[in-house]
Amino acid sequence: MKNDADNFVSEEVITQEGKTVVQKYEYDSLGQVTQMTVCDKNKKKELASYAYSYDLAGNKLTSTETINGKEQTTGFTYDDNNRLLSMKNDDQTIKYEYDKNGNRVKQSGTDEVLDYIYDTGNRLQ
Repeated sequence: MKNDADNFVSEEVITQEGKTVVQKYEYDSLGQVTQMTVCDKNKKKELASYAYSYDLAGNKLTSTETINGKEQTTGFTYDDNNRLLSMKNDDQTIKYEYDKNGNRVKQSGTDEVLDYIYDTGNRLQ
């Protein structure tokens, strides 16, 4: 593992199921990952890359994944309390709803709508 001048991880070697890859990271001035690149163990071939952007509150606004030359971007929206309201990509939009206590109570936009139920102590059931 290598660290950059700010002591953030800049590179790490990962081995899973007998395959070794090198992951490289770049950060913004707030220490948030803005770019992650996955290369072969010799760092000669890029296998995938991921780019992220954030708003001033640190919420992720976009996530762009590029694998084998195919790019997909997901956008995120938030309410005034920085709660995730939606995630949208080329294939679908997923929306979230919250109760007056800030608990996520619904996820919709997929084939299955998920309802979350909480007890009086705001604990997920």
